[in-house]
Amino acid sequence: MDIEIKRIEKNDPTPYDLLMMADPSLDMIEHYLANGTCYLARSGDFILGEYVTIPVSKDVVEVKNIAVYPKYRGQGIGKRMLAHAMEHAALRHYKKLLIGTGNSSLNQLALYQKIGFDIERIEKDFFIKNYTQPIYEGGIRCRHKVILTKQLV
Repeated sequence: MDIEIKRIEKNDPTPYDLLMMADPSLDMIEHYLANGTCYLARSGDFILGEYVTIPVSKDVVEVKNIAVYPKYRGQGIGKRMLAHAMEHAALRHYKKLLIGTGNSSLNQLALYQKIGFDIERIEKDFFIKNYTQPIYEGGIRCRHKVILTKQLV
């Protein structure tokens, strides 16, 4: 499949359905979009996935939201988007890429570690304190935010 990853333009429709797959809080998503950059993975006219980055400091950028439509999962699109994020961050002279996920996001935790991210810390009860509704994945309650980082230089 031929995939192109490009920055979303101001007049492009915002893929809220995808964004909400990665984060069920519209308030959080609006914050990411207002302060970051959204990229879309496409094949022709079809949107396959998206990710959003936000600068944390002059040396660190964070992937705040990443999602692939279910029918396209398992085809390496998430890996391609993360490779794109790493490449763009390095070109902009960031030294580290940060990504956070829930303790219950087992597939994401595995993917991030397979491509070289290391667990840096755990923010205990992050999802309990910051989300009004409980989140469950695969029967596991999402409570803690696992922060992973990858050195770029």
